[in-house]
Amino acid sequence: MARNRFKLSACGSSRGGYVQRAHERYIKDAHKNFVALNIEIKIPKKYFVKCFGKLIQVTEREALMLGKTNIIIK
Repeated sequence: MARNRFKLSACGSSRGGYVQRAHERYIKDAHKNFVALNIEIKIPKKYFVKCFGKLIQVTEREALMLGKTNIIIK
């Protein structure tokens, strides 16, 4: 007699409740094996100078030359 095979990721079927129970076991086992990744993303700072009431973006090097009093960092 052949064994009924199905994907464990299937959450339900008209073939019976054993598919749902197998799916719940699959989720519990997969959750135990799950490894959380902690990734840091470094977003570069943007430097702006206020000129005639408008913000104009400048490079980091230009910002260093202009000094801290005129620079807005976002």
